[in-house]
Amino acid sequence: MWPSARAALSTPSTPASFCEAVGLSLATEPVEGRRQFAVVPKTATTAALAKNMAARARRAGIEIALVEGVGNVEDVPAGQ
Repeated sequence: MWPSARAALSTPSTPASFCEAVGLSLATEPVEGRRQFAVVPKTATTAALAKNMAARARRAGIEIALVEGVGNVEDVPAGQ
């Protein structure tokens, strides 16, 4: 696991940090042929926010991924 990913997973996730991840993705210019992700630790709070925001984020070209403490990654489908 990358050191930055490990550090992110060791800190508590808040709604503000989730929204910041999506917001920073929105502020980044899209590059043709590249995918854009907002990646945050998986908690009950971030999972609920991701479910609510997935469709809107996907329309903006952003995919949401939740990462468990052991490194498993869960893609959040836009249709949920």
